[in-house]
Amino acid sequence: MPHRANGNIVDKLVAKGHIPLQHSGSILTEETGTGTREKTLAEGHARNCKDMSASKAVENQDSNGTGEVVAIGMETLRQRAPEVFIADDGVPGAYAQATDLGHSHVAGDGIPGAYAFGGIGDESTEQETDLDQSHGVALPAPNNNTGIPSATPVEDLERAEEVVGGRIVPARGSDKMEFPWAWGFWLLLVVVVVVIPTVLVREAEDGSVAQATSSSPSFAPSPSPTIVFILDLPMHTKEAILDDPESSQFQAYQWIQNDPNRKNYTQGKLMQRFVLATLYYATNGDDWFGNDKWLNYDADECHDWFNLASLPPLYFDVCTTEGDFNALVLVHNSMKGTLPRELGLLTGLQALILGDGFLNGPIPSEIWELPILWVLAVYRNQLTGTLPPEGMVAAQSSKSYLDLAGNQLSGRIPSELGLSRHLSHFSVGDNQMTGTLPEELGNIATLEYLGLNANGFTGTIQGSPFQGWGNLTHLFLRDNLFTGQFPTEVGLLTSLEELYIYNNSFSGSLPSELGNLGGKTLRRIVVSNNIFNGSISDSIWHLSGLEELQVDLNFFTGTLPSDCGVTLGSALRMFDVALNQFHGTIPSSIGLWTDLRRLDLRGNDFEGSLPSEVWQMSSLRELWVGSNLKGYIPPNASFPAMEAFNLSGSMISGTIPNQLCNSSSKLDVLDYSCSEILCGCDCPCGR
Repeated sequence: MPHRANGNIVDKLVAKGHIPLQHSGSILTEETGTGTREKTLAEGHARNCKDMSASKAVENQDSNGTGEVVAIGMETLRQRAPEVFIADDGVPGAYAQATDLGHSHVAGDGIPGAYAFGGIGDESTEQETDLDQSHGVALPAPNNNTGIPSATPVEDLERAEEVVGGRIVPARGSDKMEFPWAWGFWLLLVVVVVVIPTVLVREAEDGSVAQATSSSPSFAPSPSPTIVFILDLPMHTKEAILDDPESSQFQAYQWIQNDPNRKNYTQGKLMQRFVLATLYYATNGDDWFGNDKWLNYDADECHDWFNLASLPPLYFDVCTTEGDFNALVLVHNSMKGTLPRELGLLTGLQALILGDGFLNGPIPSEIWELPILWVLAVYRNQLTGTLPPEGMVAAQSSKSYLDLAGNQLSGRIPSELGLSRHLSHFSVGDNQMTGTLPEELGNIATLEYLGLNANGFTGTIQGSPFQGWGNLTHLFLRDNLFTGQFPTEVGLLTSLEELYIYNNSFSGSLPSELGNLGGKTLRRIVVSNNIFNGSISDSIWHLSGLEELQVDLNFFTGTLPSDCGVTLGSALRMFDVALNQFHGTIPSSIGLWTDLRRLDLRGNDFEGSLPSEVWQMSSLRELWVGSNLKGYIPPNASFPAMEAFNLSGSMISGTIPNQLCNSSSKLDVLDYSCSEILCGCDCPCGR
């Protein structure tokens, strides 16, 4: 017999004592023409669950043996665009498909005219509803023991039920309406308005539910704050914005959304302002030096924001004439934090120079992949990680200037760096890198500057790379663990200006091929603290353009050529041969080095007198004698720029100049031994 509404259902349920329900789920008795069905109404509330498994349902048998289920579920789900819930009203066991809106699945009970209910969700974003904002009702499902096949997805939309604005509407074309529409509506109303609030209120009073529902819950979830993305951002950026309100991406996006001028900007301008704001928040921008114009809505990022737009000898405009960000130069401004991946969104960037800060973490791969970035200089920070081979490949067609010196990078130099077609400057000095020097670097014919100093590089230096470095001007290999003979191919570096290879374990003789660079541009040879031996080639003594020749702390032998003061030229500023095995006299021709700043002769087997011309070198800043050399300090000797004056171990006589004894002098080192022949300062004269 069909179910029929009999009077006011709410009043009758109250009169029969079936509501309010007990905490554990009460029995709801419904009178029908054929008997009494008992249904269990379960709590069905679940916090922060992602599927329907949190709902509780209890099956009971009616007088005819038919199992039916009523479930009330409250879930917290991520909302997406709504779908129509449809139930087949002609096939017993038909079901309704539900989206992940957090509403219930509704199934027909085998009787034509079954009902379906669907909620309306927010189409613009994904967000979670509160515990008390999503309710679902599952109506009775049929027992499939009737011999009728199980339900299939709805194929006949003509006979399907309709869901309109959260209302339950009978299916069109239904010719057997055994369950009156009003009965189902009032039953649902009782459950939603009376039963659920009563259960939740009692649970709240018992302390079993942390958040009680409203006394008047609605079918559709209440709207929550949403983010409608106004920029085409990569997924990792969107996730940071949605998942972490403390992230620099979230703060930058909030800032860009609040920009009163936002609607006047192109997408490109909005994007670059967002990226720069992300950098600001990611690197402690509030403590930057000179940050007064940053994040000022009325200031233009191309003209007004703090930006040192040049680094000699490289000059850049901050933005192109079209307003695209072109150069980001922030030096000495106390940046602290990590580089955000969003810098890779500045696809028009040509120069990124962030020096002398406190940046840490790795260099994001997105930076290596910037298509036209040809200057990447993030030096003297605290960057970690390695140089990724894929990054070297990505950079091969664009990078020209790569300076990562003064960080905490580790690992090897990828051989893929040798694929670079335009690289002129490569510096990873003062890091923690290891391994050997890849021979593939010799393929970089454009290389002018190679700085590998102060790392843990090992092995011997092969001569083959030198053959391809005709443009190399600066070679810095100091403070490493290199061994073996230094390549004679160094003589092929016809553009070489500076050779710094000190504090290694190079052995053998100093290549005479260095003399091939005489008359060229070679200005500095610093090979101190190795284990070179033998005499220095006469060709090296004839490098007339040298400004520095420092060969101290080795095992060199031989004498100083008598004409070295002429052949080395008057441009020489540093001459250091200390702690070797030289012998003979000091040639007086050294007095021709009129711009000499450092003269160090200690720890050798020199003999004779220190040339008197030395006392006339007013440019001297450091004088280290020693070695039992003799000489006489004339009364008119004057060293106005002297910083280190060391006569310890020598047999120099005379009076130390008075200005050296003055406490206000620039002197850092003053070392001498009082004797009968040396006086002045603390040494009494006239004995």
